[in-house]
Amino acid sequence: QQPHLGSRIMHRHKISWFFLLIMLVTLHTILIAQETYLATETPRFSADGKQFIFTSTVWQTVNRSGKKLSGAVAMMNTDGTNFRLVTKNVNGINHRDASLSPDGKKIVFRRVVLDKNPSESGGDIYIVNSDGTGLKQLSNHTADETHPEFSVDGKSVIFVRETVAGINSPYNGELVSVNLQDFKEQILIAKEFRVKQAIPIPTGRGGFLIACAEIDGNGKPLPKGSMLAVASPTGELNPRAFMKLPMPDK
Repeated sequence: QQPHLGSRIMHRHKISWFFLLIMLVTLHTILIAQETYLATETPRFSADGKQFIFTSTVWQTVNRSGKKLSGAVAMMNTDGTNFRLVTKNVNGINHRDASLSPDGKKIVFRRVVLDKNPSESGGDIYIVNSDGTGLKQLSNHTADETHPEFSVDGKSVIFVRETVAGINSPYNGELVSVNLQDFKEQILIAKEFRVKQAIPIPTGRGGFLIACAEIDGNGKPLPKGSMLAVASPTGELNPRAFMKLPMPDK
């Protein structure tokens, strides 16, 4: 016996309403699951302590998984006024690890292409005026370049160039300096010293405090161990001016 025509129509309508309900629930889930929000990274004080410089990032969450869309160099006064973007938020690009020159007129930062480097490795170093003009690339290398800093006199920029050949390969990091007059590059400390970061010493003759490999009494890097060391403006390490990092308590 064939189902009644009215029953068939009602059955079809139930199926249609069922699929429509699924589509509406799915669309609602997608709309709820996607959210764009702002965040900040790598804040720093200006030399005079009157301003902050930091990265203003744009994030998107999709099904509770976060993805960084972009990052721009931003500044504001320490009282919370005069917020402004120095560089623009460009989708797929992150500008981070920004540092102000001693006179506050220039900014050096690290640029990462997020689509190619989701882990934010493979960065290059750029410099820009604090008003956003005069953008210039200072480095272009296949290795990751990190932690840009101005020298105390503001005449050069230093950064670390990291090279890792493979997953099980040892870390190598060299300290690089770029002269801002002729933009020539110089290796201050070789990669065998495994430099992780260098910070200009604000007093004295303009040397650097660096995190690097442990060195022996002759100034040669040891295969294991790390330390804090003092380097001259031209990269000479003083074996007597270092602090071996203590082992943590178990």
